[in-house]
Amino acid sequence: MPDIQIFPPVRRPDPEVVKALSRLSAAQAVDAMNRNGGMNGSIRAIWCEQPLVGTAITVQSAPHDVLAIYAALATSQPGDIIVAATNAYQGSAVLGSVMAGFMLNAGIVAFVTDGLVRDVDELDCARFPVFASGLSPNAPQKNGPGTVGGAIVVGGVAINCGDVIVADRDGVAVIPRDYAGNVVSKVPAILQREVEFASMHEQGHKAPDWLEDFMASERIINR
Repeated sequence: MPDIQIFPPVRRPDPEVVKALSRLSAAQAVDAMNRNGGMNGSIRAIWCEQPLVGTAITVQSAPHDVLAIYAALATSQPGDIIVAATNAYQGSAVLGSVMAGFMLNAGIVAFVTDGLVRDVDELDCARFPVFASGLSPNAPQKNGPGTVGGAIVVGGVAINCGDVIVADRDGVAVIPRDYAGNVVSKVPAILQREVEFASMHEQGHKAPDWLEDFMASERIINR
């Protein structure tokens, strides 16, 4: 049995689509997908300065092992985001300053995992965006097995290689590659809505326009 299985090369999203999605925050991306697609709260920003977007390179890694993640690094392209499923293993980190340095040099935008990471001070200094379930000083092995490019689940969300990742300090949103164009079509309306809400706040509105009618409707029972 091979140590690592690598699936056929990813069918990447249109670069113009990825560029258009870079205007969104993670929350806005979720809003554009009918309030779905965000990883759950177990996946949090370890370091992230500003919203980012990239193409997912998926990894299924054995617990306590990073060989498949290194294989993903070897098959990645600048602008990719490596997303590693570890079955939420909590015994050791799957990324530290050494691997992060290689990823930065390779043009990797960010690293996302349901496992743990370490060397948080060095990650801060390197300014490398990382999203994980937590921290541990324990080190992993490089033995396998694992896969690169297959379907995985991280943070309760199914991810395929080539999906678009939008991430920031709120967390990580996953836009399926074949749905990305549809999300792009919603970008102007999503951004315009944010402008309208900001205007209402500045004008001193104490509630959204619909709330008064709702409070007077049959959906409310006053006891």
